[in-house]
Amino acid sequence: VEAQHGTHLDVSNRLAIRPDIVIRDRSSARTIRLVADTKYKLTEELGNVGDHQQLLAYTTVLGLAEGVLIYCQRPAEKPS
Repeated sequence: VEAQHGTHLDVSNRLAIRPDIVIRDRSSARTIRLVADTKYKLTEELGNVGDHQQLLAYTTVLGLAEGVLIYCQRPAEKPS
């Protein structure tokens, strides 16, 4: 598990991005298996378009088919 993995969105390495969490393969530390983006905000609308676009950028750059968005939970809410 690696926090704040540094990479770039573009081939010119001008647009830096830092996914919150990447999980690498045990047998090959170079292989990233999962990317996750954490959101430290309370919102009525989970998974807004901007959050999904950010995760899409991460998965695209890292060559992954999917990723995970992680939101905080309000104290009175039941887990969904």
